[in-house]
Amino acid sequence: MEFVSNFEFRYSNFLVIPYYSFESFQIGIFKFYVWGSFLSLALLVGMICVFACTQKIGWPKIKTVNLILSIYIGALLGARFFYFLQPGIKASWRLFFDFNQGGLTFYGGLFGGILAGWFYLKKQGNWPKLLDVFAPIVLFSLAIGRVGCFLINDHQGAETHFSWAIRWPDGTLRHPVALYLIIFDLLLFIFLHFYAKRAKWPGQVFWLFLFIYSLGRFFLDFMREPSVDPRYFNLAASQWISLVLLTLSVSYLILKKGKIRTGISSF
Repeated sequence: MEFVSNFEFRYSNFLVIPYYSFESFQIGIFKFYVWGSFLSLALLVGMICVFACTQKIGWPKIKTVNLILSIYIGALLGARFFYFLQPGIKASWRLFFDFNQGGLTFYGGLFGGILAGWFYLKKQGNWPKLLDVFAPIVLFSLAIGRVGCFLINDHQGAETHFSWAIRWPDGTLRHPVALYLIIFDLLLFIFLHFYAKRAKWPGQVFWLFLFIYSLGRFFLDFMREPSVDPRYFNLAASQWISLVLLTLSVSYLILKKGKIRTGISSF
């Protein structure tokens, strides 16, 4: 028993991730910020994937360009707006467009992107099918962007004894939250990518995305350091948003299933 205990102790020490924060890197005279670079890469990859997918379903290129611009602008403004709405944020609204001050929030970007995309798509035909196309792409792009979060180590995890924890400068072991999010996003992307071929009605992939992501995000946010974000009845604001989206998506999926059984078809 003692041998096993010692082995597990050494094994745990071997896997512990030392603290890191790679804020920037330089190539020649050019300085690149890691988080911004991966965010730009995520947007670029997302745009390429959207182009490739919309061409397969015969959507005009000019409409694709307009849609991408609408979604990106809406997502950026929404992510920024939700950031400033967070309790405890002391930044002035005059700095809204100064992205060196403060950050972005995923759910804000999701709401902003969906709203902007909906305004553009509501006059187009078969737009629920387009949402099914975008849902996996959002996850793949998000995973790329999360790599930037992981490298700058901006998500302080809750304390843990897991062997893959990050050892912070004060010696505490904390969950690598960004790494969890990357893995979760990639797994959900793979699932939705293959499930899309079996979807029974337009929009199903999109609503499954909302359901599974909000459910996973709700539980993953328990891995974050509780003292970092304001809590309401022991839940972070992002968890309450997750619960709202979870309730909405489950309700819609159940309602849609009932309509399909009775022969009623609508998004």
